[in-house]
Parts: sequence; C-alpha cells; structure tokens
Amino acid sequence: MPSSLPIRLPIAQASPDGSDLLRERLRAKESDDLVFAVTGYVGSGTSWVAQGLIEKVKEAGFQPYEIKLSDLLAECRSFQRSSAKSIDETIKLQDAGKDLRTMYGGSMVAGLGIRKIQEERKKFRDDDAPCAFVIDSLKHPAEVEVLRSIYGQSFYLIGVVCNEDTRKARLKLKFKTEPEKGTLLEHRIVALMARDREEEEGPGSGRPVPG
Repeated sequence: MPSSLPIRLPIAQASPDGSDLLRERLRAKESDDLVFAVTGYVGSGTSWVAQGLIEKVKEAGFQPYEIKLSDLLAECRSFQRSSAKSIDETIKLQDAGKDLRTMYGGSMVAGLGIRKIQEERKKFRDDDAPCAFVIDSLKHPAEVEVLRSIYGQSFYLIGVVCNEDTRKARLKLKFKTEPEKGTLLEHRIVALMARDREEEEGPGSGRPVPG
C-alpha cells in the first residue's frame, strides 16, 4: 500500500523499555473482543501478516479466528475455489467484490465479515477466552468505516506495505502453475497488479480512508 496510508495499530508501537506492548495491551483488554483487519495490494503479504498476528494474539491468551473475505466472497457468489492458485480465480474474486459493492454499497464485503464474526462469537460461552478476529483483507474505505463504527476502539487496521518488485516476485511464485511461462506470465501478473491498483484507487473502491 502507499506509504501515506496510516497504520492504525497503537498496540504495535515500540516500547521504550523493550517490553512486549502487544501482549500488554491485549491483556489490558482481556474482557473485550478485538477485531483486526489487514489491507494491502495483491502480493504484498497480507495473509502472511494475518497469520503472524493470529499467533501473537493466541500467545496473549485470546481465541483467534481468521476471516478470509475471499472465501466469503466465493461462498456468497456460489463458486468453488480450487486448491491451485490461479490468476483467473483472483480476477473472479476481484469482480465478485466489485459487483457486490456496486449493487449494495461499498461496505457490503465487510458486511460478510461482520456476519461471520457474529456467527462465530455465538459459539463461545461467556467464560471462554476473549476473541480476536483477524480479517484478511479489506479493499474499500467504506469497509473500514463500518468496522470502525461497529467495533470502535476494539478495531485496528493494519496496512501492509511492499515494493512492486517484491510483490511481482511473490506473484510469480504464487502462480507458478499457470500455463503461461516466462514473459507471458509476467505480462499477466503486471496486468493483475494494475487491475488491483485501479480497484483500490478508482471510484467505488479505493484505499482505506485515513482517520
């Protein structure tokens, strides 16, 4: 994501005495559930960051739950995801998100995540450990707004920043089973990255809003 995107994660600030602020801040909120959301351009490593965050909140005594919006989009649009990563499937998921936002408003995809949070929270008893929900990943400013309005100070947005060359290299590895090879594969990846950038910056989508 562009460097101008603020990272709204005060619990990740450096500690002057070297203590584990993430653990301390989470334990200070041990009676509350937390909701984290990760955002970034395709290939930036949002899923890797989400997995790392899940491990951290688990160590801090929270019950972690990952919410992958791509899986919810596929379920909503009734198409099966393949085990092999493909460019065509990524485009299909992008189109699904864009269509839902066009039909129902910019926060619709986040609404799928909120519904999932509510469903999962009902499974826990009052005496269970507090939950930490990690959403991977947001694309639209309205998604941030609705999550912030619902969860308030318990919501944290994390922007994942990664340079273009690294993202391209990661996508080449991710899509190594594509029938296109060499230059043809690189052209498709560049086109996918441009498409993703347009989705984040164009009208009706866009990078998460500051604030």
